[in-house]
Amino acid sequence: WKRLRLLSGHPPGDIDLVVDGATATEFCKACRQDPRLSAVASSPPIVVQARGGRSLDTVKLRFPGHHVDVTSLVDARRVASAAPATSGATGSNSTGANGVRREDADHLDVTINSLFYDLEAEEV
Repeated sequence: WKRLRLLSGHPPGDIDLVVDGATATEFCKACRQDPRLSAVASSPPIVVQARGGRSLDTVKLRFPGHHVDVTSLVDARRVASAAPATSGATGSNSTGANGVRREDADHLDVTINSLFYDLEAEEV
């Protein structure tokens, strides 16, 4: 997120996160029960059910100045295991860990591993 802000001069529309160990619905319930989160959130967390081109449920968290969308690897593995396996597939129809990672990657806008900041020129 900070890298995008540096490159574009303004923050992206939302921050996308992935959690493991809970479904999106379970994660949303835990967020609703956390008083620390309630104290800083602009509104209660909600789950947006998968539909249309979206194959994973998404938890929407709203904070002043920030929107956070959270999906679950538990849900992604469930979707991947329910999809028919295709030989050599790397897309969302493949099963197993590669299919889950591909499903996650298909929902990302951009991934940047590193940036270099020139202190003297004050530029990226």
